[in-house]
Amino acid sequence: MAKIDTLREARRALRHIRAAQSHFKQLPEALRREMSRQPPRQTPFIVELSPEVLWSLLEARYGVECAYERLQLLIASMQGNTAR
Repeated sequence: MAKIDTLREARRALRHIRAAQSHFKQLPEALRREMSRQPPRQTPFIVELSPEVLWSLLEARYGVECAYERLQLLIASMQGNTAR
């Protein structure tokens, strides 16, 4: 089984989070405020988005998902090392 470089995975996760943050900042201020007011797991609200805004929003979501996967891999690796 391949050994996971925990530091590299943590850095990759951080890069994905920073990219998501950058894309989120590109969204219009009114949309960011509305999104911030929504409680977690709230039924989606309907807004009309330009293609550019939609792209930034999708890129932000992708970055968060990638970071989450990297961190899950990192946690699993660390738990595997402590179990030994």
